Formats: sequence, structure tokens, C-alpha cells
Amino acid sequence: MTFTEFFDGPLTKCGWFAEDTWSVWRVTGKAIFGEKLNKAEREIFTRFTGRTMPPTSQVKELWAIVGRRGGKGSFVASICIYLSLIRPPVLKRGVLARVLVLAVDKDQAGEVFSYVESLVEMLGYEDKVIGHTKESIEFSTGVEVLIKPADKRRVRGRSLVTVVADEVASWWDDTSSSNPAREVFRALRPSMLGVKGALLMAISSPYSRSGLLYETCQAAWGKDGDRRLVWRAATWEQRPSDDPDFLQFLAEEEADDPLSYRSEYGAQWRSDLESFLTVEAIDAVTITGRNMLGYLPGVKHYAFGDFAGGVGTNADSATLAIGRVENGKLVRARMEEWKPPFDAIAMVKDVHSICQEYHIREVVADHFSAGTFDAIFKEHAKGLKYTVHESTTTKNYVGLIPLLSSRVVELLDHAKLRGQLLSLERRTKDAGGETISHPKNPQAHDDLATACAGLFVLLNEANKHFDPIVSHYTRTTARQISGTDTGKGAEFIGGTTGDVFRAPSGELFRDPRGL
Repeated sequence: MTFTEFFDGPLTKCGWFAEDTWSVWRVTGKAIFGEKLNKAEREIFTRFTGRTMPPTSQVKELWAIVGRRGGKGSFVASICIYLSLIRPPVLKRGVLARVLVLAVDKDQAGEVFSYVESLVEMLGYEDKVIGHTKESIEFSTGVEVLIKPADKRRVRGRSLVTVVADEVASWWDDTSSSNPAREVFRALRPSMLGVKGALLMAISSPYSRSGLLYETCQAAWGKDGDRRLVWRAATWEQRPSDDPDFLQFLAEEEADDPLSYRSEYGAQWRSDLESFLTVEAIDAVTITGRNMLGYLPGVKHYAFGDFAGGVGTNADSATLAIGRVENGKLVRARMEEWKPPFDAIAMVKDVHSICQEYHIREVVADHFSAGTFDAIFKEHAKGLKYTVHESTTTKNYVGLIPLLSSRVVELLDHAKLRGQLLSLERRTKDAGGETISHPKNPQAHDDLATACAGLFVLLNEANKHFDPIVSHYTRTTARQISGTDTGKGAEFIGGTTGDVFRAPSGELFRDPRGL
């Protein structure tokens, strides 16, 4: 039975593809398996693949870049059933072939798996099931469908008849993880070589103009004869519908966030996103092999924290960055992270202890739960002042650029921080302006990067006006006298807060050192 016969027969009769909205997917299926297309189907094929010559045999890989609500999950589930039960592979006796459904996590992969379960029931194929758990189904044909997180270490050594890589645009990339999408695919492909008719299906809505999905589209879209068939269509193109509720839904999504709508539903690469930092910029200021620096007597040290509560699903870490100005360089001396779950009070006590090691009397932090942490620090970190930094995280990231490009900073050799810095994205807002943050991925974080950027901005503020190598006692004494020079031309004024200085330019500023 060909896939088209399966599509027009059992799949349509059971109600899986009963509506006319699946006509474009029918052409997609015919193209995947090299079935002959008529004139109208060839036009559809060319429109969404950029190719002029349809495949004459089954392709090795499908890269379906289709908008959300476009039917990707339902379609690939039907192919999983087809290759498991209608056209199962012929393998050696005792060898179990697998259909592997991969995603960032098992919950995401579970969506396609639930479609497979539903389709088995709708087709009346329960008698072909010989084993069923919440994460796998084993069929009497010698094929098992199972879900796994996209981990290069957990996909090797299997005979794979089909792989579904779900929402691959949200998988980790080469700069932000030791388990990037590229390595997962590299681990998968050898397991498919010995299985005749094996098929890899990567399905996703598009995101930024970087990463494996974008690179594959650039390399294979419109290329006749390429083993990778790239099919790209907007939601309303791939599954056209005149249902008023569906059209109203799309209209509301577009009105809410036009930039996101064009990507998630219109299948367009986001032009408002770009990588914020480059590998070259980070590596140029990273001191290889330097993991931590201890206290340097006679030099003022600074602390910047990105604190968190330590509870909740996929909660943020709490982070602390310690640094100093040394020989004209802004040097990060230490990086600490408290991974959730953790107790906030215990974390604050740890911060207090670390700051004491570096003779630090003030920790500066972002705005997160400022009132709560101020109270915790007052009670459990006596002698350590808690101050909220006036700047935003985005402004701190922007301030980091000239410091990196001029190479006046020194980073510790910290792989996780490096990954977070390189994964930062610059997003343009509809109303103007920009934000800089981690990717919109449930597993993405920038806690270390936030503390790092805040620290370097803090160090740079101090370095503008103060000679760093002066004893704490001398500085404290010098501040008793109005007009005392700080070593770089700034004069102590005092003011109502007792920490105001005037720069040579006339600019008034508060002492960022917390003395």
C-alpha cells in the first residue's frame, strides 16, 4: 500500500484526514515517498519547496518548516503509523526497529506520541499492540515507537526506521550547550543507515536566522535532488481553512504580536533577532585555565548578584559575580551559582560569607524581589549592604559591548557562562527600542550572564573616576574632607546621601564602590 492509498483510505475513512484542509499535506506525503505528482500537485510542490523536479523515490529527510496549528504533529504521526504497521522494515530476526520521537524534553515529544496513540485507536489497530507504556508502544511488526529528550548520548546504538525531531528550532545550538542540535543529528544518522526506507522528519516553526534549522533551509531549499526535502509554508497555506473561529484566532495572534506572528504562523525567519555577541569577542577576553582568583590585598573588590527565590518549575538560578579593577583591566575573580531548588536564606548567608572573603561590604543586584531580598540581607547578612542597581539588564548588556570590543575585561574560563553569553539575542520591539535576553526557550537562562554584565558595568563605573589600588582605610578617611581628589580628577562633594562626587566634566555621580 502506498502512502497516498493509506492517506485516502484508512486515514481519511477513520476521520484523521477527513477535512479538505489536509490536501496540501497529501501532496507533501506524495513528495516524501517519491510518488508521481499531477500538474496541480507539482505547482504546490514547487511553491513550498522551491524545487522544479519532484523526487522519484523516497527522500532521506524531511524538514517541514510550517507555522503553528498547521498540522505538523498529526501528519508525522500518520507517517509513524505507516512505517511501523503498513510498511515496516525488514530486519534480522530479533532486532527491534524503533520510531524515535525527540524534542527538547519528554513533555514536548509527548504531543506527537499522543497523536500516535490516538491514531492507533481510530484505525482499530489495538490488536497489533503488544506492549504499551506512557513513553512507548511496541507493535507486533517488530517496531517500537518511543519518546526521548534530544540528547546525543541517548540516541546511539539503535536501529531507527523513523525519527521525528519536534520543534527543532528550539533545540540547543552550538554556542549555548554541550548537547547542540547538530550533534544530536550526527548521532542519529548512523543508526538509520542499515534500515531500508528509514526517514528523518524535522518539524518546526522557524525562529532566528541562525542554528541548524535555518542553515539546513539555506542549504537545501530549492535544491533538486538533495536528500533533504525542505518544505516551508505558513499555517494558512499548509492547512487552508475558512473556519471563522480559526481565522479570528489568527487575527488576534497577529494583533497581539505581529513580529512573533510572522514567525510562528507565517513561517518567516525573525528579522528582529540577531546574535548579541560573537564567539571571537568572548574568546578574546577569556583567560584559558583561570577558574577563580582570590582576594588581592589593597584592591577594592565588587559584587553583583542576580538573585532568585530558588523554587518553581524550571526556576532561575541565583548567581554572584565578584571582580576588581587590576592593571587597567576589569577582572572577574569569581562566579558562583545556586541551582534550584535552594533555600533563599541559606543562599544569602553563602553570599555574605563569600563577600567577607573579598572584604566586600556591599552587594549590588538587579530589581528582582528587591524588597524581599533587602529584608533577608538585613537579617541574615549583617554588615553587608544590599543595593539595587539603577540600570536594567538590557542596558547592562549594551554596556558590555564596548568593554568586550576594547578588550578591557578579563573573563574566567567558565563554559556555562560562555554559552549563556553567546546565546543572548537582541530583539527589536514593535514600538521601538530593543530587549536583550536569552532565547524564548523553556530551558534557556541567562542568570550567569546577567551577573557578569552587571559586574563589568559596575567595575567600569568605578574605574572611570577612582584609582583602584588604594587601601580601604585611606579611601574612607579621604571621604571625610569635601573636595578631596579621588585620583582621577573627581572631587568628593558629599551631598545629602554622603556619597556624591563631581567628575571633571561637571557630572555628579554617586560612589559606586559602596564605601
